[in-house]
Amino acid sequence: QDRLSFQMLDGHAVGLRPEMGIFIGLQLSGAGRQPLPDNLSQLFRGIAMARPDRQLIVKVKLAAYGYRQATLLARKLDALYSLAEAAFDE
Repeated sequence: QDRLSFQMLDGHAVGLRPEMGIFIGLQLSGAGRQPLPDNLSQLFRGIAMARPDRQLIVKVKLAAYGYRQATLLARKLDALYSLAEAAFDE
């Protein structure tokens, strides 16, 4: 049962859903961007992505907006982004 709830600092328990996750994306390089404060960065685990999976990212975004054909649209948009990236690299 301990895995299905989280004890908050004030003492009350919050129920957890194992099928849900929260991810915070940060791009620390860039003009005007501030790093996450230390008290918040201690709460999160850092990960790195060598090459983003654009198709998966687009699929999740489309599904979050309620698109029923998110997988098909993500595949098509990934192809479009790849073509645009190749055109801009030349």
